[in-house]
Amino acid sequence: MLPVAIIGIVGTANEYRAIGVDAVDCDGPASVLIFAVPALMVYAAATFIFLKRRGRRRVLVLGALCGLISLGLIWNIGNAATEQWRNDKQHVCRTGI
Repeated sequence: MLPVAIIGIVGTANEYRAIGVDAVDCDGPASVLIFAVPALMVYAAATFIFLKRRGRRRVLVLGALCGLISLGLIWNIGNAATEQWRNDKQHVCRTGI
């Protein structure tokens, strides 16, 4: 699941802003959410499972790594939601007829 999580973390909801152009990307956050949400569910569950077993140092390290990956995914999902809100506010992209 690590490759999916990496794509979910480094993906951008607006490719134009990523390269420095202030434009609206009507594709929306789907390109981020399709990878980030399933990876977040897996890594958040793994964080709780690993941190529940506090016996060994290796388990704590794995729990911390899963937690850091989850935080990166949450950050990118928040950025994608902000980008969607920005697109809805500008009324540029119409999805319906």
